[in-house]
Formats: sequence, C-alpha cells, structure tokens
Amino acid sequence: MCGQRCRGSFSARLDPAIENGWHGYPAVRIPGLKMQVVSSDGQNVEPVSVDEFRFGVAETYDVIVTPKEDKAYTITAEPIDRSGFALGTLAPRDGMKGEIPEQRFRTLLTMADMGMGHDMSGMDHSKMTPEEMEDMMAEMESGWAKAGTPKGDKQLSYSDLRYLGTQKDVRQPEREILVRLGGNMERYIWTMNGKKYSDSGPMKLRYGERVRLKFVNDTMMAHPMHLHGMFVQLENGQPMEKLPNKHTVIVPPGGSYSVLLTADEAGEWAFHCHLLYHMAAGMMTKAVVAKLDPSDIPDYAKAAPYRPNAAAKPMHHDMGGMDHSKMDHSQMDHGQMKMDMPAMEGMDHSKMDHSQMNHDTKTETQGGHNHAH
Repeated sequence: MCGQRCRGSFSARLDPAIENGWHGYPAVRIPGLKMQVVSSDGQNVEPVSVDEFRFGVAETYDVIVTPKEDKAYTITAEPIDRSGFALGTLAPRDGMKGEIPEQRFRTLLTMADMGMGHDMSGMDHSKMTPEEMEDMMAEMESGWAKAGTPKGDKQLSYSDLRYLGTQKDVRQPEREILVRLGGNMERYIWTMNGKKYSDSGPMKLRYGERVRLKFVNDTMMAHPMHLHGMFVQLENGQPMEKLPNKHTVIVPPGGSYSVLLTADEAGEWAFHCHLLYHMAAGMMTKAVVAKLDPSDIPDYAKAAPYRPNAAAKPMHHDMGGMDHSKMDHSQMDHGQMKMDMPAMEGMDHSKMDHSQMNHDTKTETQGGHNHAH
C-alpha cells in the first residue's frame, strides 16, 4: 500500500476524505467503519454506504469515513484470492498503529465466474467435509463483484453508482459498436474484435455523435477497459440522467457491459485493457474522433506512426518558389560545391558552360514541381 509491504505498513493522519488506487482487483475495507463512496474515477456520485469495495487497475474511488472512537483503524486491501493483504493505518494522531486483522476465507469463484459454465467440477473439495463446504458457501457471497464478502456486509457494485446531478446528454445512441475481448493463451496474443493492435484499424467516431460500446469478454480473465480523453456513461440500470461517468470499466470473465459515449473531444485517443501486459500483447486500439465523415478518416495499420526527430527528418530540395532569373550562373564554380543529392553524385559540373544555358525554360523535377529559372 503506497509502495510499502505489510511489515512496513503505510500510516496516515485520519482526514475527511480518502482516495485509493491499486494494480489488481483488491477488496478494500476498514474493519469497524463504514465507508461512504462519493466519487468514481474522479466523477462525483451520490454517496453510497459500504463495508468494502473492489476495484481494479486504473479505477479510483473516493470515500469518506467518520471514526467512531479515538483510536487507530486499519485499512486493508485484499487480493481476490485472499493470498495476503496490504495494510495501512488511519489514526487521529501520529505514531499510532492499527491492529492486524485475521486473514479471511479464500474467495469463492465458481466456473461461471470464469466464463466456463455454472458447475464447480474443477474445484478441489477433497479436504473439506460437506458440512464445511455448506457452511462456507452460506457465509459468503459468490459472483465476481461480491466474491468473498461476508453475509450481511455491503460491498459496492456498479449498479449502486448514481451520477451526482443530472447528465447533460441523455440522447439515445445512434449506433452500437461491439467490442469483443479475446486472446490466444498459446501464442499469448490479446485482441479486440479478433485483431491485435498492430493489425487493426482505428475505431472511427464522428464528432458529437452518441454511440453505445458493448464489451463482450470471451476470455477467462477480467479486463479493465480504459478510454483516454473522454468519459463514458456506464449502463448500470440507473435512469439515463443518472448513469455514472467512468473512464475504466472492469469487464468480468465471460461477461459483458455496455457504456454510452458522446464523442465530444476531437483527436486520437488510446483505448485499451489497462493490464499493461495485455495491452502490450495487442489488446488495444485507438478511437479517432473527427469532424469529418468517418469514411474520410484513414486506417492506421501500424502499431505506432513513425515520428522522426529533427536529425532524422529528410531534407526536401523544393525550390519551385525561388526566382533564379537574375542569378549569374556563369560565375558559379560547381567544382567546389557539394550537392547532397544522391541522383547527381559523380557528375562533374566544372566542365559545364553555364553561360550557354537558357534558364527561361522549365524543367520538371522528380516530385513534379516546375522550376522557373
């Protein structure tokens, strides 16, 4: 937590607001305290009181906590497999340290949570009695969003998020864009709509249009899909004017989510899975927002356009706009000039009689420019 491991746990003064970020899908809680979620991805939402929340790479949540006692509280962040946790202390005074909580039961994820059906035939129950298994399942929530949450505790889900205020754009989408998330584990290639970034063209959007992006995850891993430059409105069952703004949406294994997007920022915007090793292996494209008709926007097949620095930029010898009619070429010694033009290398200009040349004629260069001498 904040770059520190468990033994050197992070400590902070207890302030009215706390913001958290993490790489992974941890469940964050403060034993003994409720948290009020007031913001998601930097966008205000109506306050939601929760015992814990799970979030992923690139997501952020702002929470407000109100301490009940004059003591140190422990904030924990547990990975989804409960293999350990990061710890922090929130205290009214410096030097205080919260208690280390007991490690909780391993999260129960079924085959359905991995997009592989609803049976649990792949789980190893050999060390559990039927009674122990029944008790464990009765005490814990299942499903991706709430996996491992004790019965009676409230964990935040996307459906809880309501925009604080009223959304300005409540138009229905003009069209729907399907975004299928796929991968090949043998070759370790991750794709969007069956193509890795280097083989795909951009997602073309007309400036000002309203579209629906529908994510369908065909893999056994969750993907935090992240759009640069613009916020999307997550379709989470709330009324159109209350849909929350997000820049990152966690698409669970075998699941789907849809978001609405108003393309109101012209430019080229990265659109990718924020597990960076997935992005590097191909799960990325770019959204091109332009005031032109989308058919006029060129496809970009390369992973990244070549942008040479000044030293690498070629020099163009276009002299079409220069007036050479008043120049006395008879006094020029071409034998002392070095022309950095590969097509003229090896030519001996010292024996040429320029006084007999008619410079009023027009010659056409390779580039098609006419030089009026």
